[in-house]
Amino acid sequence: MISRCRSASTFGGARRGFSLTELLVVMGIIALVLAIVVPTFSRSPALANRAVCAANLRNLAVGFATFQSETMRGDWVQGELGSSWAGLIYPYISFSAQALICPEDEATNTPSPPRFTERYWSSQEWDFFSVDNSLPPFEGQVPPWNAADYLHYWNSGQVPTMWKLNEEDYVTWMQNSHAGHNIMDHNKDWLPKYTPGANPERYWVVFEDQGDSWSSADAFGHDYHDYSVHIVERAPLTYEITFYEFGSSDANHGVMTDKGMEMWMEEGSGDKAGVGPFYFGDPPTNYGKNRYDPPRGGHHILLLDYERLVCDPDAEPDSEEAFEKNVAPRHLGKCNVLYADQSVQVRFPEEITPRDATTYELYWKYPP
Repeated sequence: MISRCRSASTFGGARRGFSLTELLVVMGIIALVLAIVVPTFSRSPALANRAVCAANLRNLAVGFATFQSETMRGDWVQGELGSSWAGLIYPYISFSAQALICPEDEATNTPSPPRFTERYWSSQEWDFFSVDNSLPPFEGQVPPWNAADYLHYWNSGQVPTMWKLNEEDYVTWMQNSHAGHNIMDHNKDWLPKYTPGANPERYWVVFEDQGDSWSSADAFGHDYHDYSVHIVERAPLTYEITFYEFGSSDANHGVMTDKGMEMWMEEGSGDKAGVGPFYFGDPPTNYGKNRYDPPRGGHHILLLDYERLVCDPDAEPDSEEAFEKNVAPRHLGKCNVLYADQSVQVRFPEEITPRDATTYELYWKYPP
């Protein structure tokens, strides 16, 4: 009796393990699931970036449409004062730098500050964004107004022919300075060392039109009441600039940009009127625009993932501007494409290549 109980207990408590076949089946199922899931997870960041890129292009489409409506122009490649389509539409996308960058890559086009040439007296070039100091002990280090007040240079005998003022100091300058010949003995006291004001992104630069970047302190006629420039930094290296004429002579002052465009200021406009505002600076971007300007509503390409600012579908295949050398299939071998009807598609480069006569007429040149 005891023996049977032990036998029943032994057989009743026995546990059967997985067979080798069952283990192999389970491992095969797990491997299959991993083969499906792991690539999906690894592709998730790329798919997310592709979606962000597509949203960027749609925002840019709205910026293009707004620019065209407000300016009644269709030319988006060369601006009146900007040098790229990105600089032109920047104000119309609320100066959003992120909207111009595909997150799968860095910007391929970087901006530089504008340069100007004064067009009346001496045709001097001036660049208050990076003008060097030429006098000790500050030579070559910082713009002069960041180093000392104007009196320091006056006492040295050499003075810069431009001076930067914050908005509060500019008001004080206008209230206390005078226009006229040989008046700087008085006006010199109202050009302090530059300090950021209540709004550091907003400031003024006052100009003396006699001399180059630097001039003799005792030069005849200095008063710094010839013309002034009001600057608002809307984004890094992107400026909203308005020009004001203060000249007491019978001639207006003009300014020419390094892009060859001229602006002439109305004589004696003072701070009540001005020429502008104009927008300067080209924001960084890694999208390229079709060289041709398709009308809104069509299915021709407007923008796409590209290494150059402008895509010229007529560029020779062996040239630096060639489509093959600059198209950027950043999204798992494909690139996002914005059409003039504001739709976005992800396409393989060979699907939109201008080398094929059919795709050339369908996507690129307008009118065909």
